[in-house]
Amino acid sequence: MSKKIIVISNGNNNLNFLKHWFIKDLSKKYLVEIWNVDKIIGFDRVHKCSLNIKSRKIQTILKLKKELEKNKNNKLLFIMAVSYFYNSIGVYYTLTKYSKFLVFLNWGYLPSPSSEKSIIKRVRNLYKSLPNPITFIEKFFKITIAKIIRAVLIKKYDLSFNAGSEAKKYNYAKKNFAIHLCDYDDFLESKNLKKKNFTVFLDIDLPNAIDTKILGLKKYEANYYYSSLNEFFDKFEKKFQTKIIIAGHPNTKKTHDFFNKRKIFYNKTAQLVKKCKYVISHHSTSVSYAVLSYKPIIFIYNKQMNDTYEKKEIENFSKSLNRDNPFLIEDFNKKKMISVKKISKRAYNNFKYRYIVSESVKNKISFKIIEEKINLFFSSKDN
Repeated sequence: MSKKIIVISNGNNNLNFLKHWFIKDLSKKYLVEIWNVDKIIGFDRVHKCSLNIKSRKIQTILKLKKELEKNKNNKLLFIMAVSYFYNSIGVYYTLTKYSKFLVFLNWGYLPSPSSEKSIIKRVRNLYKSLPNPITFIEKFFKITIAKIIRAVLIKKYDLSFNAGSEAKKYNYAKKNFAIHLCDYDDFLESKNLKKKNFTVFLDIDLPNAIDTKILGLKKYEANYYYSSLNEFFDKFEKKFQTKIIIAGHPNTKKTHDFFNKRKIFYNKTAQLVKKCKYVISHHSTSVSYAVLSYKPIIFIYNKQMNDTYEKKEIENFSKSLNRDNPFLIEDFNKKKMISVKKISKRAYNNFKYRYIVSESVKNKISFKIIEEKINLFFSSKDN
């Protein structure tokens, strides 16, 4: 009988994913396979695994069942790198029927419109974020159906590793353990270097964001988006006598010059933010690096984002960190000038322990916690 870790993936198996989901570290000790279910859940962006890990294309539920049958005599642990939502019901239901051991890394919660306490506000935010009433009805129906099916037919995760106090509120598991957002480990590993006079823009590849397709959100026309950004960057650099460097999103096409020959670095965000003077952002989990480094953040949006989910999310980020109101970049040097507000350590620390760091294990490395529980599973005779 073989012991295997199966990663249920959306196909986006870039180096960032392999590191942050601890696949690279786990593969040093255990036999790991990646099962890509991107076709089943409607994703169309696939990155080949760059490590020596077997990767399988699971294009139908029937294929998933066949793979499970092939491995019925093996001891399997499934890491669910695909969240539960309407399109993934079939995957979760199949794994439930086969009584598989499921592990989930419950992180990435942010001050988003979907996290409002009031159900009415959440529904209203969903309505405002979608392009038309028909799309709203379709999405609302799917969200409702998915919740009902989960409550009745889908098993809970056997283990959930929750990052920050906010994640604890949304766990759906038999056993829960505290860890940190993966960005925290990056932050601890990065060296403390002398601050330099440059500004980091946290790229989120907005015109190509996969959530646009999955959630039915507004799609942004790329030419205007990047031209408005670059015009703003030019003015910002001149006013603040700084250079803007791009912390590239891992999905951004590296063959295109979107930022007018500005330097772009990939998988270096923690190091860049530690050294920089300012951080510019829309909304992103990588804001965590600025929070951990206590850097001033300037939240921005352009005219394309008016009355959108992104605009609301940017406002929530700004409010939770006690920053100035998000800045409309087309207004720079026209209606008003931009200023950089001093940070509030209280607001930054509150954000840190809500969304990034679990205070109960703040001196522990996440991988050690996860590895210990996985070792217990494989050494147990009960599973």
